[in-house]
Amino acid sequence: MLFNRRSHQNLQLISSCPLCKSHYPQQEMTVLETSDDAHLIYLHCTSCGSAVVALVILGEGGAISQGLLTDLLRDEVMKFYRGEEVTSDDVIEMHQLLRN
Repeated sequence: MLFNRRSHQNLQLISSCPLCKSHYPQQEMTVLETSDDAHLIYLHCTSCGSAVVALVILGEGGAISQGLLTDLLRDEVMKFYRGEEVTSDDVIEMHQLLRN
C-alpha cells in the first residue's frame, strides 16, 4: 500500500516490540490497508518472532494507535480482515459442534 510521506513518518512512532523491546526493522513493517488517514499495519519482530497488528489514525491532533499482539502471519491477518462476518448462527453451530 502507498501512503504519503507525513503518514510514513508518523507510523514510525511504533518502533519497538512490546515483548522484547527490540527495534522493528523498516522492512518488517507492512501497511496492510489504508483508508483516508487510517492505516492498518503489521509489525513482525525478528528477535522474538511476535507480531503486532495496529490501527493508526492520523488526525490534526496527532496520531492515535491501537495495537494487538498476535501470532498470525501477514496473509492470515488479511484473510480474517477481509473474511465474512461471524453470525449468531455460526456461533450456535460451533457451540453444537464442540458440545458433541
